[in-house]
Amino acid sequence: MITYRGTALDRSVEITRSDGKTDTLHPYLPDAGLRKAVNLALMLQRPLLLMGEPGCGKSLLAKALAYELYGTDFANYYREWNIKSTSKAQEGLYEYDHIRRLADAQIARTDADREQLLKTNYIRLGPMGQAFANSQQADRPFVLLIDEIDKADIDFSNDLLNELDKGEFTVTETGQQIRASVRPIVIITSNGERDLSDAFLRRCLFHHIAAFDRERLAQIVKYRFYSNAPVEVPLIDKAVAVYLAIRTYMAANKFSTGKNVSTAEFLDWYRVLDFYDGMQPTGDPVLDELIAERNELGGALRDVPFPQVLLKHLNSLTKFQEAT
Repeated sequence: MITYRGTALDRSVEITRSDGKTDTLHPYLPDAGLRKAVNLALMLQRPLLLMGEPGCGKSLLAKALAYELYGTDFANYYREWNIKSTSKAQEGLYEYDHIRRLADAQIARTDADREQLLKTNYIRLGPMGQAFANSQQADRPFVLLIDEIDKADIDFSNDLLNELDKGEFTVTETGQQIRASVRPIVIITSNGERDLSDAFLRRCLFHHIAAFDRERLAQIVKYRFYSNAPVEVPLIDKAVAVYLAIRTYMAANKFSTGKNVSTAEFLDWYRVLDFYDGMQPTGDPVLDELIAERNELGGALRDVPFPQVLLKHLNSLTKFQEAT
């Protein structure tokens, strides 16, 4: 039985894609609750529905899981389906290019041309279709991320019920059946912007990723920026303290400050702080202004350099500056 331990991606990894470009996988450190949820979903062979505020790492789990199972070969066993407000369930299964086939039929002249008009040549599997088609070995299930399912309307999730239950579907145009011999591992994320149907929720295992505490944030920063080295970096404690103070203030004043700051925004902010940390004045007035602002970081709520990296709304920035 496959077990997720959450230990494989403990440092940043560079992955070379099939097109020659590289992707960086950052460290992913699941807590005990998330590891347990993943392993229960694996045992039950049910989709895992993850909820939590934007930027808490929901979407990264699927890629971290695929990397733990398949290492640098994970791209052959992993697909993402990024949901939009206009997304339809059918798109995730397959698309049939009627227009291209009609155009090809009009210019076909030879028997070879006409052979190319087979409907199967105009079928393109979507992310879920690829997951079903490629989950054929018991020890190598495909990993599928259905990201931000709540962006689509409620009918979208309902339209996936049968396929998620059965692990198969039929291509109407050809009668071809696409069936997974082994249930793919399906991770579904939601920001809670729309309700999902009870029928859909019943088929999923649910986990909520809570906001990280001080210790957890410091650990994430160390793994992300310092390659898990056992170092003491004063900047970490200062940055974490200010970030948590901002979150506490904004949570208490949510009706006037807008969206709270997230872990993803904190990591961007820390990257800026770390970049300018320790730099000496250069004589370049633009660069020196940034260095000087970085040095304003203290350990209190009022000491927030580069607030535009953290605060995403004018109202948030204005109210925060008034309060501090």
